[in-house]
Amino acid sequence: MMICRFCNSVLTETPHPGDPKKNIFILYICRGCLPQHNTLYRELYDKNTYELLADAIRIDEFYVIRNYKNKKTTFNKDIIGVLENSPDMEPITFTKPVYEMDGIWDIPFNDIEMLKHKLRIYTTFS
Repeated sequence: MMICRFCNSVLTETPHPGDPKKNIFILYICRGCLPQHNTLYRELYDKNTYELLADAIRIDEFYVIRNYKNKKTTFNKDIIGVLENSPDMEPITFTKPVYEMDGIWDIPFNDIEMLKHKLRIYTTFS
């Protein structure tokens, strides 16, 4: 069972247009679970191995993609939106990512204000 890291509720399995029969990917989504914030949490799994390929979070103006296959974390700010049902985790934006780091960033989901504070630091000084 997949859970949202923000609210700990069960994620909704969502088919995406490129793979409606779920032959390649499985996408799980939780959106808007924290009323005081604009949130989105997505996980993308390989259908055959059930390996977590990537996850993405949106918390207000920030959007972070953790790519487990390439072991990279990408930070975006002030995006226009995302195609929620797409296996492509990239946001819709007119700008390049603010910061990209090697490795998987350990996101402090248990403290939203601390998470936003860290994201402000990453996106301001990068």
